[in-house]
Amino acid sequence: MWETFSTWLHKYESIAIWLEGIALVLILALDWWEYRKQGADRIEQHKESNLQMAIMQSQADATKENAIAAKDGAEAAKANAEAARLNAEAAKEMLELIINKERARIRVELKKLDLSVGGYLLSTVEYTVRLYGSTEARIIDSGAEAYVHSSAEPSATKSSYVLPMALEQVFTPQSPVVDKFAFLSPAMKLEKGDVDKINERKSFVHFRGFIKYKDVFERERETRFQYLWSVTDLPLLGSEGRYSFWIKCGAANDNMET
Repeated sequence: MWETFSTWLHKYESIAIWLEGIALVLILALDWWEYRKQGADRIEQHKESNLQMAIMQSQADATKENAIAAKDGAEAAKANAEAARLNAEAAKEMLELIINKERARIRVELKKLDLSVGGYLLSTVEYTVRLYGSTEARIIDSGAEAYVHSSAEPSATKSSYVLPMALEQVFTPQSPVVDKFAFLSPAMKLEKGDVDKINERKSFVHFRGFIKYKDVFERERETRFQYLWSVTDLPLLGSEGRYSFWIKCGAANDNMET
């Protein structure tokens, strides 16, 4: 068998070589085709990778834009909130300006102290309650006290002579002035010796009180006052006595308007 195959191989050696060459060419062609196919696959994979990278980059850009938009939105919201706060404060200030312009104010103005003696009239401190403003005030409570004290400093406690001012319940701009008086205590009628002590600054006349009221905006207000009859060393021209006048005294909250 082997001899027959060897004889055939020697007889057809050229054909075998030719077939071997064809086989080699086919092998090379197959290798080239496989390489080309793999190259195409690699190109396709590269394209897919580039596409995926592009998609990821697009997503990253979108995320960045969303973050910037969110930041801008937060800053815009913060700016809007600040603007709203400033507008609210401006509106509040404007409202306060209107209220302060239109609201009622009550003040107490004292008249000159009459220290004359004799006659049948009791000694009093006369004063005027005056309404300022274009709107009315509703009186809640009031009281006044006039007294003679041994010190220029006000008495630490109120005496039992604090009496209501008997003001009308509603104080209107049409009737803005009311004249009132308070009896001096403890002696309601001054004698010459009492007046001499006052002029010699051995005794001192004090006047104090308060008025609580509501304005038309339903805000509670209060006027508080405390005065001292101040006697100077200057003599009065053409008459006996010294030049004297009312001055405010006491603590800061003893003379205030809210």
